[in-house]
Amino acid sequence: MARGMSRVAWGAALLLAVVILVSLNLRGGSAPVRVPPHEMYHEDSPELADEVKMLRARVKALEERLNAKIVAPAPLVTSAKEDALIVSGSPAAATQARSVSVEAVSTSEKAMVVATTPSLQERKVEPTPKGMVPRASYWSDLEVKTAGGWCRKPPPYAMAKPVFPKVDPGTDKPLLTAELAKKHASKDNMLIATYVNYNRLDFAYTFIKHLRALNNPHFLVGALDEKALRGLQQYSVPTFLIESGLTTNDYGWGTYAFRQLGLHKVNLVLNLAKTGVDCLTVDADAFILRDPFPYIRRLPDAEVLTSSDHLVATNGYKNDGLEGQSGFYSAFNIGYIWIKASSVEFVQKWRDACFRDPNAWDQVLFASVLRRGGGGMGANNLQKMFKKSDGTNVMAGVLPVSLFASGHTFFVSRMAHLMHDHPYMVHTTFQYGGAQGKRHRLREAMMWEDSTDYYSADFLTFETDVPYDLVYPKGGDVREDGTQEFSNRMSVAQHFELVHHQLTQIRNAFALAKKLKRVLILPKLICGLDRWWAPHAGIIPGSAARLPLLECPADHVIDLERMGKPETLLREANMLCNPRTPTAVLESSATVDPSLVADGKAVSVSADGSDADTARRPGLARVQELLEKHAAVKVLKLSKPAPDYRATLTANEVRDFEREHRNYAGLWCCNHPPGGRGAGHIWYDWFHDVIPHKDRFGRSWDAEWFPKMGP
Repeated sequence: MARGMSRVAWGAALLLAVVILVSLNLRGGSAPVRVPPHEMYHEDSPELADEVKMLRARVKALEERLNAKIVAPAPLVTSAKEDALIVSGSPAAATQARSVSVEAVSTSEKAMVVATTPSLQERKVEPTPKGMVPRASYWSDLEVKTAGGWCRKPPPYAMAKPVFPKVDPGTDKPLLTAELAKKHASKDNMLIATYVNYNRLDFAYTFIKHLRALNNPHFLVGALDEKALRGLQQYSVPTFLIESGLTTNDYGWGTYAFRQLGLHKVNLVLNLAKTGVDCLTVDADAFILRDPFPYIRRLPDAEVLTSSDHLVATNGYKNDGLEGQSGFYSAFNIGYIWIKASSVEFVQKWRDACFRDPNAWDQVLFASVLRRGGGGMGANNLQKMFKKSDGTNVMAGVLPVSLFASGHTFFVSRMAHLMHDHPYMVHTTFQYGGAQGKRHRLREAMMWEDSTDYYSADFLTFETDVPYDLVYPKGGDVREDGTQEFSNRMSVAQHFELVHHQLTQIRNAFALAKKLKRVLILPKLICGLDRWWAPHAGIIPGSAARLPLLECPADHVIDLERMGKPETLLREANMLCNPRTPTAVLESSATVDPSLVADGKAVSVSADGSDADTARRPGLARVQELLEKHAAVKVLKLSKPAPDYRATLTANEVRDFEREHRNYAGLWCCNHPPGGRGAGHIWYDWFHDVIPHKDRFGRSWDAEWFPKMGP
């Protein structure tokens, strides 16, 4: 007890010193500084010197920026589920359910925390009037008032986080050792590890910011090349070098480099187990949004825990326990695996299997080896699996797919939202846009950390005009979250009619944004059918997705990978509701009507473009007027969809625009091809309503567009 009191007193003194230092040295501005909770550290902790050094570096960096300030301790941020637990008088259960943000710490931590945003006015979301398309399911039923208007309440992990102070990276090349692993492990021997190459450092930076915001310093990052190592060291990230010999560029799924990466990963997991620490190894694109340690501590007998590609929550949405028996039949996903050091024998066998067959998928071999000699469910849905040489079994479990989520269960089935809770982890699987698609999805969910510049361009924004009957062409009852019974799903043709109706408006807005030298903020997309890599009847077979998809991921429809750098052209739909967007940007806005009028009559362009020249005169005049009147405005809002692109671009610009943008439409997959042969996918067409035109494959369309499979 005396020792505990000493730790508290010492930690409080350290925090007070840091707060005083910041108060005396920093003045003005609004950037936050996070003070770590005292319970994590002790005067004889080997982590202390490094942590104090990091704090001093942060203070120095903030001082140089001259824009940090100390504010009152922030209120505890809880999920709706946790609120109920607290009200019912179960603080222990509440701690297990808690999603900790940059300004929220567990109830046992009394350290001062600096808020990153001021309190915002809140209100209940009003029910959607009948005949209007409802909003998608969401974790909270509250809205907050921002400088830009009312927004759905952002999740706690969306709060702005401190920037990394830069330091001299040095020249050393540390390797993974037992000493290093144990230095950074928690007091009960738990560690988080990820790995990254130079090309994906931005994923690692965001990954680390989330961990630091959760006040969890127990992590290591393996650098797959020296450039990545220096990139991590320059931000004081605890790291070590993995001599991979692989490219510093993109690996590409299924390539030789990708398979070699799998071998390095299994070696990493084995080496971590051999250090004696119990380690959670995570892919860098699987972001940790809630501290997983309290959840894992609830399962002391678990030696292996894995995420899964299972697409149904076997225990429903009111239970956050491990998946049941049927969850063991789907593919395990080793992008997020907990391995206790006591299961090192299993990991060694997995590693040996991978190196015997280097062309096999490491994930498949993981499942194959784990299932050797197992059988029988135990307590807490742990199953006896791999049989060790001493006759005992590895106790393994499948993490709940709702809260340790794949790219489908979070972004498409929206399980965590339906639970009114926050996920522990989201892995950007089940997406269709490469690394660009992953970044965009994470931005759509307010999980990605961008620089201030990303949020400070000049923007153009609008809401699509989508008729109710296009979203619900067969009528019928509509649930509160805007979905319907599967039997009421639309046809493939109706799905394309719905999506093309929106793409036409987006295409025209891209053209206007180009002329106005602005970046387009995409509107929310609605899809009638889900997307997959094989034929299906509207949703992935066996999934819990509910149609229509009222917040359809952009990579389902737009070829973000083909764009190369989508951020030069567009932003995610909810950017103006993201707490990271500066208030100055939100306050600098104007709403305009982009309609074209000539001689008192509305001007439009016909499908064949025969009247484009006539429409172009008022169109270009309107563009010039908007340029002159609103040059200083950061956010230009359209009250209606933009005019046809042929009216706002010159004839030469039209040709260039068509040549570039016809490549940006994605595809839908898949229908059953006639006779079971050939392509079943169908490409969206950015210019489906233009007659004649050529699509991205050079095919001529001289009549009305229709869904056509291939190429």
